[in-house]
Amino acid sequence: MKRTCILLASVQVFLLMTCGFVTVTFGAKSGRHLMEEGDSNDDMLPLESIVSTLLNALDLLCTAVFAFSAALMAGKKGMDLLGMMVVSTVTSTAGGTIRDAILGFTPVFWIQRPIYLLICLVVTIATYVLWPKLENRYGWKDSAKIVCIADSLGLGAFAVLGTQKAA
Repeated sequence: MKRTCILLASVQVFLLMTCGFVTVTFGAKSGRHLMEEGDSNDDMLPLESIVSTLLNALDLLCTAVFAFSAALMAGKKGMDLLGMMVVSTVTSTAGGTIRDAILGFTPVFWIQRPIYLLICLVVTIATYVLWPKLENRYGWKDSAKIVCIADSLGLGAFAVLGTQKAA
């Protein structure tokens, strides 16, 4: 377990260093939610476009990971499906909402792009339906390494993406 924690800390440091490189190289254009209304990819370099697409995909994936983790914890505490949806949505979007409010980006990201809310709801429903079956069939637990690793990587990625948005 100690090796896993050291590995996760190393990965987070690597992600933060990569964020600094991408910010210096490509500027603020390649951050979270870069495509505003009317923007196009025409003025972007090919590598910049690839980095932008990768960061947006990572953003959506991390939102799903946090929604899963929160839905799992809410379900373990005995909440029903609606409670799980509320907890997972708040957990997945609250940090970005506070960041956008502090930086003055209005409306906040999940209002501009409702895909974030859809991801939270779909992941929560899937967790509600599938997790008990996976737990019974394969013996998976909510404290499994894969859940902890995914949660840690999501935290590191959101740190990178938040820095990109602020740049």
